[in-house]
Amino acid sequence: MTNFAVLYHDDDYAVVIKPYGMLSEAAGPNDGDPAAPDMLAEKLGIPVDSVHVVHRLDRTTEGLMVFALNPVSAARLSSIITGGNFSKKYLAVFSRDGTLPESGEMRDMIYFDRRSDKSYVTKGNRKGAKDAVLRYRITGSFPYRDSNLSVAEVELETGRTHQIRVQFASRRSPLAGDGKYGSRVKYREPSLFSVSLSFPWKGSQSVFFYDPDIQGCSVLDTGTEEYYNNHRNPNGGSEMRKVIVETSARHVHLTEEHIAILFGKGHKLTHKKDLSQPGQFACEERVTVVGPKKSIPNVSILGPARSATQVEVSFTDARTLGVTAPVRESGDIKGSAGCKIIGPEGEIDIEEGVIVAKRHIHFTPEDAEEFGVKDKQVVSVKIESEGRSLIFGDVVVRVSPKFAAAMHIDTDESNAAAAFGTVWGEVIK
Repeated sequence: MTNFAVLYHDDDYAVVIKPYGMLSEAAGPNDGDPAAPDMLAEKLGIPVDSVHVVHRLDRTTEGLMVFALNPVSAARLSSIITGGNFSKKYLAVFSRDGTLPESGEMRDMIYFDRRSDKSYVTKGNRKGAKDAVLRYRITGSFPYRDSNLSVAEVELETGRTHQIRVQFASRRSPLAGDGKYGSRVKYREPSLFSVSLSFPWKGSQSVFFYDPDIQGCSVLDTGTEEYYNNHRNPNGGSEMRKVIVETSARHVHLTEEHIAILFGKGHKLTHKKDLSQPGQFACEERVTVVGPKKSIPNVSILGPARSATQVEVSFTDARTLGVTAPVRESGDIKGSAGCKIIGPEGEIDIEEGVIVAKRHIHFTPEDAEEFGVKDKQVVSVKIESEGRSLIFGDVVVRVSPKFAAAMHIDTDESNAAAAFGTVWGEVIK
């Protein structure tokens, strides 16, 4: 078994190896066993209330966790996690059913029953069920007693309670020793390991690995090692002047007045998911944008409400609508194109507000200092992709303590650079 260890720490956060059997956070004042925050505080010689939990591992999962060491870092890490920019990989030891492919995707609806402390794969129409998606790749196997156990590298797209355990079990491939989910193997070692964490921090990518010894089955294959060697690790390695690149599809920002007209008096936008920028979120509501030529239905709304209604489209969208949309920074809508916006309860005509967003980078002041850039500075950004690498010019740097580091491009630009999946851009001054 592995002992608790601090892999890395600075003033902002710490990365630790949590042992099998240890809680990610204290269960309560009467819980006798020390939890990971207690151990970290003791190791660093700081008060335990200075340690902030931003994500969790099951008690039976061993491996990497990150803890914030101040409230500002806690908010920033939480935003990174909810924005989908926090990458985690696991190693799972399990009894493989013969029908399970060597690699693939598992996509289910999962319901968690608090009374039994157990998750279930269920039909999507069950109240409280949530989508669960993971990808896996079997990396090896080893003999154990009278059977063979397999090892798989697992990457979560969603983070549901007991997700890996229940999704593998639902395919007759339960984790070794996981009796709660049907394993009959008397396996008294950890069967699930958090082995890789990767997240953007102050303009660079922080990457950490834990490589447990599981009968010689390692997560660090050639591709992973290459990734590791080409990304910044706070413990050493090559520095990377890169920023994550996100594709911003067509969307609408609305005023409170226009929300009331489109969706009814007193209506409040329904939060769907957080975006990478703190405080910004995608909404459940959709609208139809109508131009002189055609209309575009099901256009996303981003919250919260703004002081002026704005429609951000690509040039392709603008041609579809039949409008001449200027390239502008967000909020600069004077003299721009107009359109009609239709909601379920009403419609509005705006005389201006339709723009093509100028490509830009959000930086905190710390990010900007590290990259050597200033607010409103124009830079170029190089994006490398298979067969479609290119350099974007005219990228505006926007600096605010309210931002999180990210570059935003529209769908036309994303397609031009084949910027699909997790993409990083190199800032060129």
